[in-house]
Amino acid sequence: MRRSLLALITVTLLASRARANGPEDLFGMSARTTAMGGAAVAVSNDGFAAYHNPAGLSRCADHQMSMETRNTIYGLRTTRVGADAPGEPMRPMSNPIRVNVATCLRLPAHFAVGMALGLGLQDPASLSLDTSSNQPNFPLYGDSLEYLNINVGASYRPIPQLAIGGGASILVNTHLTLSAFVPVGQLDANGNYANLAFNIGLKVNPTATPYIGVLIEPHRRIRVGMTFRGQLTHHLDLPMSITAVFLDWTVPIPMRLSVDSWFSPRSLSIGGAFEATDAITVSAEATWYNYAALADSTYPYLKVRELPGATGSVLGLVGLPNPDAPGYRNVWALRAGIEGRLLEGRLAIRGGYALRTSALPDPGMRNTTLLDGTMHSFTGGAGYAFGRRWDEIEARHPAGTEAEARAARHRRVLRARAIARARQRGEPVLESDVEAATAAEIEEDEDEAEERGEQEAIEFSARVDLFGRLSVMPNQTSATKDIRYGGTILDMGLQFTLGFR
Repeated sequence: MRRSLLALITVTLLASRARANGPEDLFGMSARTTAMGGAAVAVSNDGFAAYHNPAGLSRCADHQMSMETRNTIYGLRTTRVGADAPGEPMRPMSNPIRVNVATCLRLPAHFAVGMALGLGLQDPASLSLDTSSNQPNFPLYGDSLEYLNINVGASYRPIPQLAIGGGASILVNTHLTLSAFVPVGQLDANGNYANLAFNIGLKVNPTATPYIGVLIEPHRRIRVGMTFRGQLTHHLDLPMSITAVFLDWTVPIPMRLSVDSWFSPRSLSIGGAFEATDAITVSAEATWYNYAALADSTYPYLKVRELPGATGSVLGLVGLPNPDAPGYRNVWALRAGIEGRLLEGRLAIRGGYALRTSALPDPGMRNTTLLDGTMHSFTGGAGYAFGRRWDEIEARHPAGTEAEARAARHRRVLRARAIARARQRGEPVLESDVEAATAAEIEEDEDEAEERGEQEAIEFSARVDLFGRLSVMPNQTSATKDIRYGGTILDMGLQFTLGFR
């Protein structure tokens, strides 16, 4: 029985390794925009715009569904360079595989809606945490919390030069309660040893943060985008009330475990895109991430505290982990990319660069060793369209959908015919007569099509995109920790998109 009690306390205080934050904030979504350095706020034009900039959903060429798979290979390392270095080796980092799925649906009246989902394949919906230690750890990288990340968005284009969008990212918070009665050597009324008694309660509380986006097109070759996203935190709270009874002694062990196990900071992105020619697109953006909101936090470590108002607890005789605040600070990410289109727009070649500043200062004299550094990313990729050209986007028909553009062209042809007929008859060309003749001919065409039972054929399109991203953290040395750290991260993936109109 004593062993059971000790095992329960040990498992509680020394849980397994911690998780990092979500990969979307670090690597983004969508093979196309990742290959362009991640500069997505002004160029995203598929369902993944629900994550990057919901206003970009207005630029979906058609109804679409995309599936992207990506594999991340970590090569971050630490090297011991002195006697004061932490005795434990760096926390192991696995190489996650993730699947992202996105949809975009065009609606009447210049509306569009979309959704982007992200899911890890190794161990979905798992959570692993630990208390503080001096073991070297890169908290923003490595094993991400394998959760289902849901982003939904909608956009509206009131005029050809402006699109506005809004959406939300949804996550689930968890609240657990645990009480346990641990009798040691206690006999019940029948003379048998009393049993352990547990009570566990669970609350699951969905939470969401808003996305707001805008896309401005002052010229057919220029776009400017801006997106604001709020903060999203997965908070785990576990009040525990353990009572151990040995003969006539009652030992209460009330404690509370809490942790912000996953954190996505509020961010603001501003970027632009320039169509240098009909075959070349250049994009750039700057993003601010509010990691300073964690300045007083011990993220990602588990906190262990006595329950408020508890008396007689033995926790006062135990050294509870008390990590120093790591001192998180705000991060800037600068991204730029280029895309060239060949073979009449069916083949796209892409490249880009991104710079991300460090979220953590030198570990210094802290009693934890959390590491980060400036990251330089070099990206590249390609895409190929089957059937209709993938880049037949609304930038070529800013008045609305392609169906509206076709109708506008048809009206122009009929108007020209009406003017020509009037001139052949030697009649004056009156605006009212031309409009009336055009309207009559359109109605006649529609009536004939309806009698024949004609329907416009559905057009399908398909696209395959691939990307590679090599991120380099230059080696640096922490003199007070006597370690050198840095390395590389390789992220690569493939995306397939099916569209129809």
